[in-house]
Amino acid sequence: MSALGIHKCFGSVLNAEQHFSLHDEMGGFKNTAPKNQIEQCIVEIRIEGIPFAIVGGVLALAVRGMPFSISAGVGFIALFGVAVLNVLVMVSYINKLREDGRNISDAVREGAMIRLRPVLMTALVASLGFIPMAVATSAGAEVQRPLATVVIGGLITSTLLTLLILPTLYGWFERDFARAEG
Repeated sequence: MSALGIHKCFGSVLNAEQHFSLHDEMGGFKNTAPKNQIEQCIVEIRIEGIPFAIVGGVLALAVRGMPFSISAGVGFIALFGVAVLNVLVMVSYINKLREDGRNISDAVREGAMIRLRPVLMTALVASLGFIPMAVATSAGAEVQRPLATVVIGGLITSTLLTLLILPTLYGWFERDFARAEG
């Protein structure tokens, strides 16, 4: 994925309120952006969040000696949702700071610092909620443990990578886009 593609994606989808700000005659929202552009950007954002999550889920299964199963697959689906949400929270705030006139490095630094708490809270709530499933030994635990293991392990790496790596990547891609544009 090119820097231009990421910038278009983050700029179009994460500022969706601008695209959907016009009301139609029936009181609903009127889409002013090309539908295929929005759909393409949503896919590109998921591609950014999912690798961060896969790493931890696979490592957690390997460390606990568990094979990939249907319940682990369901855990990956749940994990991807939280990972993508964290990416959206981080990047949308950085974009807002850029629109307010901040330079790239200040926007990335401040965005990462201010969105630290929401990203951590989202991950902690989900992880702590799955701990009882991860350590369960009662009937049905063989189904619950892989799901919880994937979610907890994936959220650990996804959160760390979202907080540390994503702002750096955003800064790099934004600078590349500015060079290509100027």
